[in-house]
Amino acid sequence: MSRDDPNPLEIERSFKEKLKGKSRRRREDLARLAAPAAAPRALRNDIRPLLEIVDLPLESLRSPARKVRARDPAHVREVAGTISALGFCVPILIGKNNRIIDGEVRLEAAKLLGLDRAPCLRIDHLSEDEQRLLRLAVNRLGEKGQWNLDELKIEFEELILAEGPIEISGFTLDANSDAIRPAIPI
Repeated sequence: MSRDDPNPLEIERSFKEKLKGKSRRRREDLARLAAPAAAPRALRNDIRPLLEIVDLPLESLRSPARKVRARDPAHVREVAGTISALGFCVPILIGKNNRIIDGEVRLEAAKLLGLDRAPCLRIDHLSEDEQRLLRLAVNRLGEKGQWNLDELKIEFEELILAEGPIEISGFTLDANSDAIRPAIPI
């Protein structure tokens, strides 16, 4: 064996040292990720921005470029029924140039009711990309919550006793019969 030929024992030792170093770095990286951050990440926007509710003509509102949720005419009619019974209590979220962030179904329901104006909550402190993210978050995060069926049952029982029109809430006796069955007299 010449002086230029590597010693197999040295190669094996070098390889083991590299593996130990890699494992040590991986453990350190994982520990760093698991440790609480030294300082909270700076927020891009004011966490409580000054928001303005404005009453705008329906024709001035612009739909988003992409329809990320399918619109069901039956859903629009249900929302129109709720607005008709309780009033327009949830404003349409709009961004720059009156582009709708959340509330396309409310807009269609207002048109169905023959309204010419709707209350809108202006969210123009966000960049266009942030407005797009908010649009997705508002639509998706609402789906992720779960109903507390025990509390929902009590809510239905009280509303049925008060002769509240449950159907305007979007719930039907068929879809929620397990939650409200005990409340319905036999």
